[in-house]
Amino acid sequence: MRNKPIYERWWFWLIFVFATGFVGSRIFDSNDDGYLVFLLTVIGGGVLIALVAKAKRKRKEKMEQYGAAESYIAFHMHGIPHASQNALANIFINDEKMVVECKGITFELKLERVTAAEGVSRTDLLKQDKSVIARGVVGGLLLGPIGAIVGGMSGVGTKDKKGAFLVINYRSSATDQIEVIIFDMKNILTARKIAKSLTRKIVETKSNNGVIEL
Repeated sequence: MRNKPIYERWWFWLIFVFATGFVGSRIFDSNDDGYLVFLLTVIGGGVLIALVAKAKRKRKEKMEQYGAAESYIAFHMHGIPHASQNALANIFINDEKMVVECKGITFELKLERVTAAEGVSRTDLLKQDKSVIARGVVGGLLLGPIGAIVGGMSGVGTKDKKGAFLVINYRSSATDQIEVIIFDMKNILTARKIAKSLTRKIVETKSNNGVIEL
């Protein structure tokens, strides 16, 4: 059985509170309200640090579970069954598949079925010709309903809209048709980093001794 980290043990926090109180009593007058503020601030800070550390530990455990070298937090926009728009999603990527945890359900997408991945900024989409967006295709990449997602298409090129989408095209195992998954990564550099990583892994997955059949 795995031993709990020290910050998850009740006696650690008991000692922490008493130690904080002792330090505070040396800094502030016992009748000074500043002591109480100091005490509450330190306790709150300690709890926050513990929660962050616990979240990082859980994410590390998930990465080990899926054998993932990369993990990201995103907001689902389109393509994941039973998941609403803007639902929080956790993405894990290993050499064979991408695992998405969203709304308490786990989804797997084998990289061999991914046909394309691209990071696209909201600003760049707004600068595209509206007819192109309406068709849902940019540079051969299927965008799905991204025009509706971006919204506010009037005044194209005049708005500095923030947002960064990771668009993934894959061949469905059920229909053998190309489907689209869209995540809002909030950061275009992260979206492009994932797209680049997926593209590299796709090439490696489809190669045979370094050779890709055309």
